[in-house]
Amino acid sequence: SLRPEDFDFFKQFRNISIIYCPNLHAKYYANESSGILSSINLYDSSFKNNVEYGVLYEQGTFSALTNNVDLSAWRYTKEVTEKNPAVFLRVPVYEKSLLGSLLGQKSYIASETLLDQTELMLNNWTKWEKETKHFAKDFPESIIGNDKTIKRPERHERPEQIEIVSKSKWESVETKVTKGYCIRTGIEIPFNPDKPMCDKAFSSWFKFKNPDYEETYCHRTGKRSYGKTSMRNPILY
Repeated sequence: SLRPEDFDFFKQFRNISIIYCPNLHAKYYANESSGILSSINLYDSSFKNNVEYGVLYEQGTFSALTNNVDLSAWRYTKEVTEKNPAVFLRVPVYEKSLLGSLLGQKSYIASETLLDQTELMLNNWTKWEKETKHFAKDFPESIIGNDKTIKRPERHERPEQIEIVSKSKWESVETKVTKGYCIRTGIEIPFNPDKPMCDKAFSSWFKFKNPDYEETYCHRTGKRSYGKTSMRNPILY
């Protein structure tokens, strides 16, 4: 299980999938070079209070057995993630480049959040359980440039170009608008570009205080911003 602060931490990663598997008990920690299959939770208390076992393996040219264990663990984990619903999906956006394609290289531009049901899951579990479930396999693992051919479940077509309203323009907008929206959750709040989040979202943001963290909605219109809004720039043009 994840606490709200755990979600906030992981959601800042450039490439992250959070999957809900209610009967998951196994522990699998891995990166490109090594991995651990274990009963251990990586907390100090696990080592101090419990007898735990684990298998550490590392990739190597002559480690046929290790590579087989690694491959089997990865394949099974992949199967688990595909069969259980996703709660949060954030993927990298790469620049479309002919030279990069020829060299087999990718140039990272930004990241885009394709799915975020964390607030709903944490605040209204019953409703979340009844919601239509989404699965990671139905979303792209990355996006190349402005690829419009990608189908993203329950997403409006992304605008060709999105502009950010500079802070110098806020004053003229502020006199005409009274209703605003939380840039993280999309719920209705008083319009105030200096306070563009609801109290709960702000408490979550305040733990890291990143003014450029990519948010989901426009404070003025409530429309999806696709990561183009932030505490520093909460309004789309």
